[in-house]
Amino acid sequence: MLTEFIELIPILNLEGAEIEASESAAPMAATMQRDFSQVESTVRFRDRGSALIRKSGTGTNTKELKVTFADTTFFEFFGLNLLVGDPKTALTELNTLVLTKAAAEALKEE
Repeated sequence: MLTEFIELIPILNLEGAEIEASESAAPMAATMQRDFSQVESTVRFRDRGSALIRKSGTGTNTKELKVTFADTTFFEFFGLNLLVGDPKTALTELNTLVLTKAAAEALKEE
């Protein structure tokens, strides 16, 4: 269970101007865990906005308006449970996703 949360905000220096970045390089999480013994767990996630999704075996795309990419550690890191499925394996395969209850119900109706 999450007891303390630290967000990294990279500061870039571009031609003398400091800019706070909203993203860090992909290897940052593994590097932080390897190089700093105080870091017990990491998670990366990024708001994607909208994306087209397709149920395996069908040719129909559905536009989801609120999509977030996340590491496999997302559910454990934040202590979240799933209504269906195993949070430890839910995001381990490529091109897989977890839906909110509302999104699953909307897709079921189509």
